[in-house]
Amino acid sequence: MEFRNRVSLLGGVNFALGGGSIVNGCAWTRGAKVDYDAWAEVVGDKRWSYKSQLPYFTKTEAWYKKSASHGLDGKLHVESPMSTGRLYPLAAQNRHNGARQLANLACPLDGFTLLTDVLVESVLTDESAGLRATGVRPADGAEHRGKDVILCAGAYRTPQLLMLSGLGPRDVLSRHGIRTKLDVPGASQNFNDHILAVSELGVRAGVVAPAVGRAAVRDGDAGQLRGLDDGAGRQGCGPRWRATGETDPDRHPLLRTSASTAG
Repeated sequence: MEFRNRVSLLGGVNFALGGGSIVNGCAWTRGAKVDYDAWAEVVGDKRWSYKSQLPYFTKTEAWYKKSASHGLDGKLHVESPMSTGRLYPLAAQNRHNGARQLANLACPLDGFTLLTDVLVESVLTDESAGLRATGVRPADGAEHRGKDVILCAGAYRTPQLLMLSGLGPRDVLSRHGIRTKLDVPGASQNFNDHILAVSELGVRAGVVAPAVGRAAVRDGDAGQLRGLDDGAGRQGCGPRWRATGETDPDRHPLLRTSASTAG
């Protein structure tokens, strides 16, 4: 990805059974209700509204406690740090007994024919009566057809597959010599990514280091993070952090006693 200041970032994708559940942060969350309702209004189909999608959300999950908006009998277990006694900044995670839960192991694949090391090149379509997807063509030229076709190739590859199949902005397809089957100006547009850079550091008691992150953990105007010992053997910035409202210094990654003690 290239930005206006000519900085390029490598956007990694995961090619493995289980998809993002192999490499993600296990965070279990849903999109905003207002977005689902807006989509339903745009396409004129209430089935895309949050209320209509909620039964499918709850069907997938085994929530860690009874909840009116979460399921209990799904295949994917969801735990909170407090429900398992762990110290971690995320509220809910797709974990089972603390371990990462892989989607391909949690959900049965009975009746599936699974092909690995296969790169899909395009979606096969039938244009005799409108435009209907009938299968996919891998890069080796083989054709796999079926009653229904579901694209779930991720945020990068899904719109790319649509365009390679002739479904996308006509001007873009023409530049690449792809025949336009359906002019979809919005395909591949309005992509938003959330870039996350995480830094964690431990400060040994008596050691002064340059401060990073929130101003709340800065040591006065000097902009320093000072290692402290609270008398109970715990090291970190506990007293200063508690002044901002945090009651347990071990709840924050910068303050955990398990952080590195390298000076």
